[in-house]
Amino acid sequence: MVIWPEYRIYAKTVGFYEEYYEDGRKGTWVLDGKKKLFIAQPPHKIIDSTLVGLGSSLVGAIRGSKLLLGKGCKMLPLTINAQFGIFLLPTKAYGRHDCLWLSLMHIEKTEPLNGDGTRVYMSYGHVFDLEIKHCLFLRKMDKARRLREIVTRNAQQPFTFRLEPKAGLTIVEEEGEYRLK
Repeated sequence: MVIWPEYRIYAKTVGFYEEYYEDGRKGTWVLDGKKKLFIAQPPHKIIDSTLVGLGSSLVGAIRGSKLLLGKGCKMLPLTINAQFGIFLLPTKAYGRHDCLWLSLMHIEKTEPLNGDGTRVYMSYGHVFDLEIKHCLFLRKMDKARRLREIVTRNAQQPFTFRLEPKAGLTIVEEEGEYRLK
């Protein structure tokens, strides 16, 4: 098995989940298109290093999601790269070993399973059977779609604000000297 030292999330990233090495260190299985890669980093490091490379961070993405979706939301989806439509949704709390991260753009279809499960059909023929009620998974998808909508709308509308002129001194350079006006 080839172990890759690091990975960056991009448009073909379908999803990923944590797995332990034989010696107990954390790694990550990544579905990259049709390929399955093992990465020598835990999921949160992959997310953070991808975001840092784009001028943000995992902490910043979490803060942004809380601000845009509301502080009462739990297990928030994250904006990885809005320009390319890359939004991730977690199936469990961020730090849990059994958290699966799915790319919203690759979710093709969902269906309820017998009992309290959900089957998720992804791009490239990947299928996940999750231990989560179908209605709860649909809510997670809805949160991610709302985040995508808000971020896309905010990116298209310029921020407009006014600065009131403040009383004070103006320094002007004239003929090589500075003067106060």
